[in-house]
Amino acid sequence: MGLDIFDIYVTIDTEVVELGTCDADHISMIVLLHALSEKQTGSDQVPEDDYSVWVYLPWSSEKKEVCSDNDILDVFRLFTEHKQTQIMFEIEKRPYIPAPADLEASSNTPSRFMGDIPDVAFSAFEQDLFGNNEDQVRLGDDYGDDSGDDESPGMRAGDDSGDYGNALAVVPEVPEEVCEGTDDFEDLFEGYQSKTDDEYCSDEGEEISDDKLARVVKSNPFKQLVGCPIRFEVGQTHDSVYTLRSLLTDFAIQEGFNLNKVKNDKNRLTWACMAKGCPWRIHASNVGDDTTMQVKTYKSEHTCHRIYKSKEARSKWIAGKFQTLVKSNPGIQASVLSDLLRDQFNVTVDTQRLYKAKRRAIEVLLKEHEECFKHLRAYAVMVQQCNPGSAAYIHLLDKTSTFERMFVSFDAQRKGFLEGCRPFIGIDGCHLKGPYGGVLLSAIALDANSGLYPLAYCICEGETFLSWSWFLRHLRIFLRYPDEKPICFMSDKQKGVIGALKMQWPRASIRHAFDASIKCESVTNNMSEAFNSMLKDFRPRTYLQLMEFIRRLVMTRFQLRKEECNKWTTDIPPSVNKKILENSKESRILRTLHSGGGKYEMLGVGRAYTANLPEKTCECGQWQVSGVPCSHALAGIRHHFGVHDLCIWADLDTARVDAPPLKRLPGRPKLVRKRELGEKLKAAKTGTVVCGNCKLPGHNSRSCKSEKTSGTTKKNKVSNTTEADVSVSSSQTQPAATSSQSQSQPPTKRQRARKGKAAVGSSQPTEVLTQTQEKSQLTQDLNC
Repeated sequence: MGLDIFDIYVTIDTEVVELGTCDADHISMIVLLHALSEKQTGSDQVPEDDYSVWVYLPWSSEKKEVCSDNDILDVFRLFTEHKQTQIMFEIEKRPYIPAPADLEASSNTPSRFMGDIPDVAFSAFEQDLFGNNEDQVRLGDDYGDDSGDDESPGMRAGDDSGDYGNALAVVPEVPEEVCEGTDDFEDLFEGYQSKTDDEYCSDEGEEISDDKLARVVKSNPFKQLVGCPIRFEVGQTHDSVYTLRSLLTDFAIQEGFNLNKVKNDKNRLTWACMAKGCPWRIHASNVGDDTTMQVKTYKSEHTCHRIYKSKEARSKWIAGKFQTLVKSNPGIQASVLSDLLRDQFNVTVDTQRLYKAKRRAIEVLLKEHEECFKHLRAYAVMVQQCNPGSAAYIHLLDKTSTFERMFVSFDAQRKGFLEGCRPFIGIDGCHLKGPYGGVLLSAIALDANSGLYPLAYCICEGETFLSWSWFLRHLRIFLRYPDEKPICFMSDKQKGVIGALKMQWPRASIRHAFDASIKCESVTNNMSEAFNSMLKDFRPRTYLQLMEFIRRLVMTRFQLRKEECNKWTTDIPPSVNKKILENSKESRILRTLHSGGGKYEMLGVGRAYTANLPEKTCECGQWQVSGVPCSHALAGIRHHFGVHDLCIWADLDTARVDAPPLKRLPGRPKLVRKRELGEKLKAAKTGTVVCGNCKLPGHNSRSCKSEKTSGTTKKNKVSNTTEADVSVSSSQTQPAATSSQSQSQPPTKRQRARKGKAAVGSSQPTEVLTQTQEKSQLTQDLNC
């Protein structure tokens, strides 16, 4: 099975418990009950009570009882086939119903005392087992002996005269409720009283009560968790001797040793290790209900080496382990089985045994397939009764009852195809992998949203002209397709299909070139290939299982499509609407030229295309084939049904509309609008000015008041040189008195202007700096 994950829910006592997720490879009855117990009580112990388990089947509103691990695996397989992700179990604890009162409470039953013990009749086997000494009682099984380690008052272990001299653990039967007197001592002999056939549970003495038997069976039942190794212990009970034998075989292969079956009948079982001197040994016997087996003695020690070529891995055992694998793949090679045995069980076997195991598995599979043919007629009748108007035809070989072909199609498929699908059908065949082989012929259509639409299928002997003709003829009769409507078939053109199409559908076209009347741009048969891939896991199954899977697949798919259609916001299918939107975006870059009569020429990047709207054609051919307007057609449609360009507007003889007079205000046009009273002014520029000289914020280098050091920059050097030259020329041209007078009197406006002009060329840098500082101060005052 696949690794499908399911959400597990359990309903118990009107309470719904969520157990989490699980897959089919890690589920069993014990795991289910253990998970439920851990959720409810928080205990890690496996529950020992009896439970009744059911599972809800949502697709049929039924409740199915689950009794074993195989039933759980079948449930997981069913939910996988129905594509369900949640499984709801209902678990009910079985009430404990005690047996009638013990016979000891009856007045008609005499009490038993110590004096009654010598009257018990032992057979020769039991006399040899317990010894003839009445004062000494030796307990053991029929082939073993205690070594004296488990001695108790009134009991002593003697010497063993059998073949096995190793000590075996011995545990008495599960006692009843505590009683007085000699009943406690008498319980030690319970299970060792024998009849003439040396059975351990005797009917000569007092029989085991139903109450005690139920407690013995429930005391320590065998429970194996998934993925855990097999373990045995004394007192462990098993459902039957057959299950115990199967478990012992698995255990021997797990531990790597061969078994020596000393005793092996339906009431007792004594198996030991075949290796010489190895002490491993187990003994189990019936506890009284003719089916339940209980382990009486068990020694788990192994002294032998592991064996990889185990004799216990017989062909029957191998066939049982790989039955499902061979069913799903009958052509599997023996080398693959050998590799799986080595990887999973650490065992190697010869090739002849592998082929024999494969034949055994195929024989079981063959019986299932043979049984399937007996129910085909009943299945055809049920299809027609439960789905009126459906078709289920069976064709037999001439004058025999041998199956040859079967055609199935439902009435809902026919109605949906005629009302909402494109007239385009893909036909193909896939080989079936069962013992009887055969081919599944299928007819798959496309719905309005370009989704797969299974229409009909046929199981036949092979892909031949006769089988294709028979299938296509019944398809034509069942569909009742109108002759005046076009239809197209897509196929692989092999094995007689073309000849059958020409015979049964003479007016149909075969897709090897585009047909404008079909309005379908598909040029491949991928829809049929996709349908065949859905059947991959069911092609080795029986014909009934395959047909049931197809029926459920079609049923669920149609319901999902119906729910999706109810969510559509427009009448146009989503896939078609998406294609129109994509073409519409591409049409925006096209330049449209109208030539009249609904004919347009679209200029694109690479070349120009012409479109004819009345005829619904385009030069690119996409509109004719798919029926969906291409980008060129959409550009013409937008131009034709939208607002026309000015060049093609009609001249109207109506009153003239003049422009209003222009208004010119005096003065220069203002760039900033007038703000209302109380309106916030425009925010000033943000940021802080940093001086380039002193590197301090708040001012620039022009308004910097820090003293400049001479010779720091090239500009300062040039300024110092100019200052010296100016002072020398002044001293030569002007008298000293005039110089002193000019220094004492403040300069006029004209003088300051002259000094400014001189500073631009070769004036003193100190005067220029002073004037710059004055201007900066004046600008700041004005701004404030």
